[in-house]
Amino acid sequence: MASQAWEKSNRYRWGCVLLLIAVSFGVYANSLTGSFVATDHVRWEDRPWARGMSMTSMFRELLIPDAGAFYRPIPYMVHVVDYHLWGATPMGFHITNTTLHAVVGVLVYFVAAAILGYGLAPLIVALLFATHPVHTEAVTYIAGRTDVTMGIFFLVSLLLYIRFRKSAGTSRHFLYAGSVLAFILALLCKEAAVALPLVLVLYEIYFGSGRTGKSLWKRLVPPLAPLVAIGLLYSVVASTTGLGEAFTLDRIGFGLQGLTAARALHRYSHLLLFPVNLSFTPDFPWSRSFSQPHALLPLISVVLLLITIFVTYRFSKVLSFGLAWVVVTILPISNLLAVTRFPVPLMAERYLYVPSIGFCMAVGAVIHSVAYRPARVPRGGLYTKIGLVSLTVLLVAYTSLAVRRNLDWRSQHSLAAKTLEQNPKAVEAHLVLADAYCEKGMYDKAIVEFRRALLRTPSSARAYLGLGITYGKKGEYGSAISEIRQAIALDPEFADAYHSLGAMYCHMGRIDDGIAQYHKALALSPYSAQAHNSLGNAQLMKGNLDQAISRYQIALGINPDLIGVRMNLAHAYVRNGKTEEAISECRRTLAIDPDCAQAHGCLGNAHIVRGSVDEAFSEYQQALTIDPDLPWPHVSLALIYRLKGNYELAIVHCDKATELGAVVDSDLLESLKPYR
Repeated sequence: MASQAWEKSNRYRWGCVLLLIAVSFGVYANSLTGSFVATDHVRWEDRPWARGMSMTSMFRELLIPDAGAFYRPIPYMVHVVDYHLWGATPMGFHITNTTLHAVVGVLVYFVAAAILGYGLAPLIVALLFATHPVHTEAVTYIAGRTDVTMGIFFLVSLLLYIRFRKSAGTSRHFLYAGSVLAFILALLCKEAAVALPLVLVLYEIYFGSGRTGKSLWKRLVPPLAPLVAIGLLYSVVASTTGLGEAFTLDRIGFGLQGLTAARALHRYSHLLLFPVNLSFTPDFPWSRSFSQPHALLPLISVVLLLITIFVTYRFSKVLSFGLAWVVVTILPISNLLAVTRFPVPLMAERYLYVPSIGFCMAVGAVIHSVAYRPARVPRGGLYTKIGLVSLTVLLVAYTSLAVRRNLDWRSQHSLAAKTLEQNPKAVEAHLVLADAYCEKGMYDKAIVEFRRALLRTPSSARAYLGLGITYGKKGEYGSAISEIRQAIALDPEFADAYHSLGAMYCHMGRIDDGIAQYHKALALSPYSAQAHNSLGNAQLMKGNLDQAISRYQIALGINPDLIGVRMNLAHAYVRNGKTEEAISECRRTLAIDPDCAQAHGCLGNAHIVRGSVDEAFSEYQQALTIDPDLPWPHVSLALIYRLKGNYELAIVHCDKATELGAVVDSDLLESLKPYR
């Protein structure tokens, strides 16, 4: 009795909460130092809502086409907060994801406690959830936070509904209203939240009062009707406006969609039971025929699962409820009705984030029932040991697998290599690996990976664009233009392709052609700070200083933190004789980054124009103190030393500039020849 009283105490509950938070951060500690991978790179400078627009504008603008054209404002708002807190530092984003996961783990504990009662059982369920390796994609993959944020509001809605059912008086109406609001917020995180009303029906069937016949319907209809209506309305709006998934049947027919859904449920169940050989892009195509090999096995496994749910209802409602939870929450992601029109995977491990709660509840119920069998059962001490040993083995195995899987997400290269090891057909992995090779300057290997991606998907505009950019970095501009034009032919609204084509033309000296392509890119993506910056550079190359300055100012209006653009503006001001404006921009740059060598160098140029040679000299020296390999301050110092009659140091800096690849004025070289 004393043990039961302790387990119901607030100190025990707070201890469980702290333990779950510690375990969550312990499992994902080695993910915090990982970099951005796959689609983690959110180009904030192209998105005006990241700059602190009004709430109304933010919701309107939070339709991200390259994220699948889904309307998921809440996860993207979390991205905005992350950006303002951490800038472009990946660790901050990883800390946020891990914190959100810990919050979900705590909510799982309270939901399980509301169903099972306070004690060890809810803690077992929550620990299994916190450590399950199938969650690594949702937690370690920053872009996977849509499932984690949905999980928070999904569980809050469920928890408030349970308390609404157990409460009396006026407070229950507030609890119900909170449950409805949390459901709406869950939908605004991810469309799969439409499964919540089904979970509430399961709760009523398994744990509600009046669970049979008309009494059940009388109990269910009034509170659940608004939730069902909201879910259906959202589904209709999503399918007709393109905000999310289209809840319509695909051309392959309902039968084959059913087979695909059965295969998905079979694969997902296998991942929950045996979370090994995890893959970012699993090989999971549409089912095209009932005569395909192993087509019957998924159907059999689904039938057996349903039979298990019905059979276990008689002797373990929690086990049956947990398995039923898995089935109903997988329905929206099974491709049975919700057929996506966008290039998102038919199957992904992160989709299991909410369904896994039911699995952990079922497994936790089994372990708890074994470990704490009634005292009248013979050899009860042995059963307790078996249960606790089983729990320990599972937690250690889960933690080990999760920690190891986190290492695969540390970089683009490691993720792509591991994905291709698991699934050689993964087109996305070839593209990610190609990008990683390109970043490292391994251009030939990048080209091979892009070509491999095109062998799998010949219509991939992204692969052609990647090829073009890679050829451009190799200096093969003719091949680059050919590949980028192919990308545009496949996707005429590919703004990045027009931007890259403009860059290639400018590298070839065809400035007017480059400007034309930049304008096309901006017509498709008017908030692209990089495109405005590139257009400013092209105008600068033509000597149109005012137009260049205007474009740089627009780019900085979209994102004031772009140091490269700010430096371009400062240099343009110097060339235009606006030294005070140039100095002001350099000062702003140094306020953002005190170690910006280019800002000190540009300040030196501005001081030269003003005739302040000593101040310029000091700025050039500071620039080289920060970055000794910056070539043009060496040229400027050589000129200043020649002016002061110190020809020896003028020669030293002149030679250093030449060594670093700078083009030194011939008059300067000639004037120093007699002193060599």
